[in-house]
Amino acid sequence: MSAFADAAALARDFLSLLRLPMPTSWEEHHLLQRGVFVFIHRHPLSTLNSMLQMTRRNWGEDNVINQLHSRIYVRLQRNRAFAGFMRWLLKPDSPMQLGRRLMVRRIAQRASYYIRHITELRDGDYISLRYEDLCRDPEGQMAMIFRFLGETPFHTVDYAPWIRPRRPGVLPELKRVEATLQRRFQPALTYHGYEPGLA
Repeated sequence: MSAFADAAALARDFLSLLRLPMPTSWEEHHLLQRGVFVFIHRHPLSTLNSMLQMTRRNWGEDNVINQLHSRIYVRLQRNRAFAGFMRWLLKPDSPMQLGRRLMVRRIAQRASYYIRHITELRDGDYISLRYEDLCRDPEGQMAMIFRFLGETPFHTVDYAPWIRPRRPGVLPELKRVEATLQRRFQPALTYHGYEPGLA
């Protein structure tokens, strides 16, 4: 295989990792007719912060968990040229900040899709929670989920010792563009009742 063909194949593999399926309508979701939904949302800026740090770790070193889940990732990770390109793409001091821009776009698209289509579900078919509330009050939030499901827990569980909210330091490059990110994520921040500013 030529170097160009190999690079093209790797690019297709990489894009397939990013291509997360998004239904065009809730009615098309295979769980809709019999299932109910528990949506857990997280502050989009915190999501972006975590995604950037995780992705940089993934491409900075071999990630055994990802290798177990994806043979494509193994191929990409073992290609030194491609792994080097990904590290360059995700560099904190990159002038283009292309990795961040792609992640921002994806997070905003998913939040926008939820806001546009959630009304297609009946109120009794879903419950929506915030990750931060689940960490702050796990007992209360879990009780709400059980009530929604019409179930009674078999055992009383003290969730607090199991909750470890992720609080990674906010990346400097995100702090520098906080106002831009705020505007980009404003619909989701408003819809889910988040206060302005970095989480």
